Amino acid sequence: MGTFPGLDKGKLEEFRTFANKNPKDVTLDLEAKTVWDGHAVGHVGTIGPWTIAGKRNDAPTRNYKTEFGMWKEVEEILGIPNARDRTEAMEAALLGLSSCVHTAICLVSAREGITFKGLEVTAKVKVDPRLLFGFVEPDQADDCLQSIDVDIKVDGDLSDAERKRVLEMADYSPVHLMVKQANTINTRLT
Repeated sequence: MGTFPGLDKGKLEEFRTFANKNPKDVTLDLEAKTVWDGHAVGHVGTIGPWTIAGKRNDAPTRNYKTEFGMWKEVEEILGIPNARDRTEAMEAALLGLSSCVHTAICLVSAREGITFKGLEVTAKVKVDPRLLFGFVEPDQADDCLQSIDVDIKVDGDLSDAERKRVLEMADYSPVHLMVKQANTINTRLT
């Protein structure tokens, strides 16, 4: 089966076999929320809890928090007093996309015996803010979000076929598919 740094391929195969036979037992329910912090567009995002096979995991160690908002320079342009630098939501989305593609490549590479010395995934997008500022309505905003570029850099002695396969592995990423394909979003006011 070979080796892949930091990954027990035997356990990976055991899990894959179990998951294939018991898909409901490996289904994840994930959640994240944001709460306004009372300062202009600032809010705090929290990741977790999560559920697998109906079992809720609410460990305090998984209670990650991130301050979201805008860049200080943009807040200053908008006239927001006490402007602060914060993570912008689109940047966080791109980071999540890059991370998930990275994970997919590692798992599929381990499964298929493709090894590399380094891996870097970068996601980029050009965003036209007209929608955010109300210059266009949502049904007219198709051109406000341009295409997303995902660049994968892999270092190592890979054949052309392996390099092509690494590129294809992006589609094994749930976040990549979530962004790439049309999805149903159920938005509710509670």
